[in-house]
Amino acid sequence: MLLTDVPTHQVDGVLYNIHRYFLHRDSPVFRDLFSLPDRGYGEGSTDQNPICLEGTRSIDMERFLSILYPP
Repeated sequence: MLLTDVPTHQVDGVLYNIHRYFLHRDSPVFRDLFSLPDRGYGEGSTDQNPICLEGTRSIDMERFLSILYPP
């Protein structure tokens, strides 16, 4: 698995490492995001350079992730 297969996302200051497959499969927003050409910034490749999801609350992200990764 490549590092870019599990990009780092930041929501409300909280970092999440989520496998790209699930986001691509279950979210048209992420599918569109991942289809954009790489801008050369390495966005999401490290905790220091996460993909920032502005306007999203961490509680909403946790709810979304509970669907992708049920307990």
